[in-house]
Amino acid sequence: MAQQQMAQLNGRVIDASGAAVPNAVVTVANPGRGISVKVTSDDSGNYIVPLLPPDDHYTISVTKEGFKETVQHDVSLQVAQTAKIDL
Repeated sequence: MAQQQMAQLNGRVIDASGAAVPNAVVTVANPGRGISVKVTSDDSGNYIVPLLPPDDHYTISVTKEGFKETVQHDVSLQVAQTAKIDL
């Protein structure tokens, strides 16, 4: 049986001063593939989204009460890549 190659996305959620933002909701979506994954940043602002199929059209958004939403469009993930994107 063939093994499917996946990618991983991780990074850190920080505010304008560079301080960590814990408990922020990070949503990774790819509507064309029917993917929408939500994770929450840890106490250090870190997040990890494993097991994503490679594609060029991911959107990453970060929300937390009291902060403006941040969105990054057209994020590319390659086979076996661990992409680091700080938001």
